[in-house]
Amino acid sequence: MHSMRVQVFGILVCLGLIPVIFMFNIISDTYSSQMKSQRIDDMHSYGTIISNLITSTGYLYNSAYDDVVDSEAENIANLYQGRVIIVNQDLNIVKDTYNLENDKTLISTEVVQCFSGSVSTKYVNYIGSYLQLTMPIVNSDTDTVIGAIVMTSYIKNINQITHNHN
Repeated sequence: MHSMRVQVFGILVCLGLIPVIFMFNIISDTYSSQMKSQRIDDMHSYGTIISNLITSTGYLYNSAYDDVVDSEAENIANLYQGRVIIVNQDLNIVKDTYNLENDKTLISTEVVQCFSGSVSTKYVNYIGSYLQLTMPIVNSDTDTVIGAIVMTSYIKNINQITHNHN
């Protein structure tokens, strides 16, 4: 009789734990998705700020670049443990916060799509432990795309928070 109670208790514990584990995984995945979505929204807001600074200062056209744009790009790159690249309409890199690709050409699907797509479109990629957001720089007077911003953000910490408990 004692053995039967142990077996029934074991079965009840297993039947109780399976839904808890299942729900924990669902909640964890949902939380991870929400954190990544929030990161994208935050990056998009900062990208809009940089874009507005670029258009208001004529950053893409002046040979003497504006320190405000440079420092804002550096701050955002540091904040997200990532990188900010500013590209003009000729696909030349005007600013790279890593200072590795300045004055080089950037040809990526997302950047090219920025120039041919809608002015309000943003492109999101997950590359390993990084999130990449590419968005157009729009001249608000003419409603034309004059450049693109490529921002990367380190997201391994988000993945670790939500998957360490699984």
